[in-house]
Amino acid sequence: MPIINKGTAFSNGEQLTADKINNLLDLATFNQLAADSASTTVNSASQIIVRDSGVTTAKLATDAVETAKIKDANVTKAKIEDVADYKVLGNVSGAAAAPAEVAILDEDDMASDSDTALATQQSIKAYVDSISYNPNLVQAVKSDVSVFTNGTAMTFVDIPGLQVSITPKSANSKILVESSISAGVPAPGAILFKLVRDGTDIGLGDVDNSATRTSFGSHSATSSSAGPITTAGSFLDSPTSVVGTPIVYKVQCTANNQTVSINRGTASNSTSGFARAISTLTVTEIPQ
Repeated sequence: MPIINKGTAFSNGEQLTADKINNLLDLATFNQLAADSASTTVNSASQIIVRDSGVTTAKLATDAVETAKIKDANVTKAKIEDVADYKVLGNVSGAAAAPAEVAILDEDDMASDSDTALATQQSIKAYVDSISYNPNLVQAVKSDVSVFTNGTAMTFVDIPGLQVSITPKSANSKILVESSISAGVPAPGAILFKLVRDGTDIGLGDVDNSATRTSFGSHSATSSSAGPITTAGSFLDSPTSVVGTPIVYKVQCTANNQTVSINRGTASNSTSGFARAISTLTVTEIPQ
């Protein structure tokens, strides 16, 4: 059976004319035998067209579909390969690369310490809250009076009541040590103070021959009998600490064989013209 329907039909003995010959071709149409019915078909206008679902995988050449041929917004989420739970597509290789799965971690303590993973909003909030709203701070407040004399020149002694113990909550934390001492010493005289951590001096000045190394101090050029001079010092300590192991800090002082009066002037007088003060030692953990 022919695949083309003639534009006109002739009978035996019929005279041929130019119009009839032209119509034979001009009015010819395809019939269904002209299509394979799998990938192509003949429409109502007798045109051969690609039928629905007619372009199969086998009909496409390798690398035949170019980016420009993909219609905008037609690669939907449903067409993309499934991503595992708690993963996103990204690149953490440090260089240009094809997207790969990147982990999303839900750790309130950020224990993994990863530089190639993401954190959930909840875990970030929990971690920040644990630092911001639960500071690890210990303070000793001395309000009573202590009077003592150094038995040996420039020998440091503990100041009673100015000792604290702090237990780090995080590894590699720094400890901010702050002290404010109210003291009197006969004029002219100097009081030197030293910070001590677990028996080790910290925050000291440089070595300079036989000069006394100290953390901070004050000098009284005139009499301080009626009230003390307040001296403050601070130091950011970097102890080799273990989480859960207490660290003890204290303050020592010396006055070169002079009598030191803590929280009052040099005179022992309780009338209104004479002052009493406090001294403090505060330590604060700063997680890193």
